[in-house]
Amino acid sequence: MLAATAAAALGAVWLAARRRAKDLSEWAVGGRSFGAVMVFVLFAGENFTTFTLLGAAGWAYDKGVAAVYSSCYAPLACVLSYWYLPKIWRYAKEHRSVSQSDYLRSAYRSKALGVIVTLVGVVAMVPYLALQLKGLAIIAHETSHQRISIEAGTIAGAALIAAYAVLGGLRGAALTSIVKDFVVIVVVLGVGVWLPYRLYGGWGGVTRAVASTHPEHLALWPDRGYGPVWFSTTVLLCALGAHMWPHLFASFFSAKDERNLRRTLATAPFYGIALVTTMVIGFTALVSLPPLGKGNEDLAFLRLAAAELPDPALGFVGATGLLTALIPGSVLATAIAASLARDGYANLRPDASEAGLARAAKWLLPVAVAFAAVFALAGGKTIVGLLLAGYAIVVQVFPAVLSSVLPRSPLTREGVVAGLLLGSALATAAPFVGGDWQHLRAFLPEQLAEVNVGVLALAANVLVAVAVSAWTRARRPPEPAVAEQTEAIRPTTV
Repeated sequence: MLAATAAAALGAVWLAARRRAKDLSEWAVGGRSFGAVMVFVLFAGENFTTFTLLGAAGWAYDKGVAAVYSSCYAPLACVLSYWYLPKIWRYAKEHRSVSQSDYLRSAYRSKALGVIVTLVGVVAMVPYLALQLKGLAIIAHETSHQRISIEAGTIAGAALIAAYAVLGGLRGAALTSIVKDFVVIVVVLGVGVWLPYRLYGGWGGVTRAVASTHPEHLALWPDRGYGPVWFSTTVLLCALGAHMWPHLFASFFSAKDERNLRRTLATAPFYGIALVTTMVIGFTALVSLPPLGKGNEDLAFLRLAAAELPDPALGFVGATGLLTALIPGSVLATAIAASLARDGYANLRPDASEAGLARAAKWLLPVAVAFAAVFALAGGKTIVGLLLAGYAIVVQVFPAVLSSVLPRSPLTREGVVAGLLLGSALATAAPFVGGDWQHLRAFLPEQLAEVNVGVLALAANVLVAVAVSAWTRARRPPEPAVAEQTEAIRPTTV
């Protein structure tokens, strides 16, 4: 069934997008022609990833209620974005921006900033793309009853995502997301509602079973590294960084008008319901299955499905999981390639046409996917660990984005660059030097030892950006912010 699903997805995306992606704008942002339904489906498609099926359930299985953080930050992110993203959309439409780096390069009139944002975005998105590849490999391994190895699944998944993205671009991913979102809802409700009801009489029965056998899973425990301070700072990190992902900027730029964008942001938090359901699946696996062993938390969903569902139903779950990796993975790969083409290749070939940039992006895309595959094969992090590592990096762009839409920008281009470089360096280095701060518990107050490292890196980013901006502003008059650079930025009503 996995092979049939992959073949059908490739055929569908080719039919959906053929003869349309002749320039970079069409291939990367769908020609800015998507209505409210398409923007909503595409946005949801990038949120219904392998994290939804595997990561959330795995963290609930291993960490307990700490996994609830994933349902808390989306409403906060959408409230913020409802205010500033329409302003960015108007500016991007007027200046034909097709990526996050393209927008910031134009807004701050700095090619160097565009290149740096591209590099930061690529570094942040590689773990996110590796997450999709790792999830796809796990799905192939488990639904084939371990006949497909993790290594083979990762390599085959990388080839599939690369082919899918090159053929369809953003439009193809948006059109096929409709099918994917429907089957995800069927699987999540089927496994997350029906199985707990059949095994324990409902969600209440599952909670009582967890309370009697694993009571530690129903509280936040600072001594395990996932206490209230970690929880609140992680929610803050994800709320500020949720819409800083470069591939989400491409989704927002695809909207036909800002009303469609606002409607999407107003309804997007409802997708948190699916995450709550998958966390119940993790709890059900905790009290129903033998111990999975350390490092196998991401298998909770599929092991429960394999134990309780017949093979045809398990195959359907596997096919759904393949789509949750394929479509978001292709959007990520498309965003990486578009950024590299616009702020990398275009600097080497300033005379390149839009069609030439599109061709360059399609050549760069398989290289980016291959790099993510190597990262997935070499890394030992869980799916949630990969996601949070990416969030810690990508949130460093937030000060630049926020400052760009204020009536009088508090940051200069030099300040933005300095803060972004420092924050990104700290967030990127943290996983390699024990950035969870647990090894410093003997020297730090307990509350500080729990703070998410991405928030600390962001604080350093802001402090340096403000200090450098004050110094450069004293040497020359401030330049206008995005809000003052164009008439298109004036507020409009919904």
